[in-house]
Amino acid sequence: MVPMKTTESPTIMNTFFAEQGWASLQRLKYLYFTLGALVAFVYAKGHTAGLDVASHKLFTVVLVSYATVALARYVIDNWLFIQDPNHELVNKEFFISLGLYLLAGILGFVILYQAPESIPKLTAYKFFLVTMVYGYFVAVDSALNTERRCYYERRYIFAKDIVVESGTYRMRLFILATILITVLALYFSAHSILYNLIERTSLDKTQLQGIFLFDIFIITVVIIGFSMRVAYSYAQNQKYLLDTQIKALQEIQKGNLDSYVPIMSKDEFALIAQQTNKMIEELREKQKVTNVLERIVSPNIMQKLLADDASMLKQGQKYEVAILFCDLRRFTTFV
Repeated sequence: MVPMKTTESPTIMNTFFAEQGWASLQRLKYLYFTLGALVAFVYAKGHTAGLDVASHKLFTVVLVSYATVALARYVIDNWLFIQDPNHELVNKEFFISLGLYLLAGILGFVILYQAPESIPKLTAYKFFLVTMVYGYFVAVDSALNTERRCYYERRYIFAKDIVVESGTYRMRLFILATILITVLALYFSAHSILYNLIERTSLDKTQLQGIFLFDIFIITVVIIGFSMRVAYSYAQNQKYLLDTQIKALQEIQKGNLDSYVPIMSKDEFALIAQQTNKMIEELREKQKVTNVLERIVSPNIMQKLLADDASMLKQGQKYEVAILFCDLRRFTTFV
């Protein structure tokens, strides 16, 4: 299937997003790195009554890990990453973002695990856990933002059939992954923290509860906060697709059949657009037939030909009529 560019002129919103949207998405990526470094530091350090962690060493490790992947992000976006807006770019964005946070988690884990006794081994595991939980949600949100950028910048139509992927399947997969991440994070906090600290006789029951609740609070804030963010980004994408479909149907209602409905996704909205484009083609054919009949037959006959059922037309119709034959004497001689 070969895409064809439409002649639709970009709206003010399209132009604004094309000029400002990409830069905003770039700034958002680095803002996520900054926020992620802060979350990783707070969670890895833990409750004040828990682990005796050297804050300056931990801060240095977190800074080095996230600065490294931020630099890698800059290199990818400016030299290695294809900037052409298409759906392959959306998938690449998800895996690249997730891979960068995986790299940050592994880098920080290795440094912290090999650190001297001033940084306990448990801190390395906590750093890796929160980085991966945070990185997963950031990768999903970055992919959705890139998808929305593709919606604004792409101007393609498709007249042939396309393979449609269910959008609800993606949402179900995200919900399942979120539940799984939540369960694993809670299990880690219950097992790795409580069972490792329960042997420390210097910590009483109240302190252990405080450590556990602190870690659960940080994980809960990250999961709930970014779940809401992902839901918002997903809703924005669906709203744009729905608005595009409605505008196209309004143009068809007005009789404007000059352009197709752009297919900008591979979900149920693409299926609706595909069927709408088929309807536009049928309406165009009917308009051509109407234009031809207008030049050949009378308007009432044309209406009957277009409106009546085909089987009725084949059968014909019976009428009681009177026919007058008239002639003029010597008309041929006059002519």
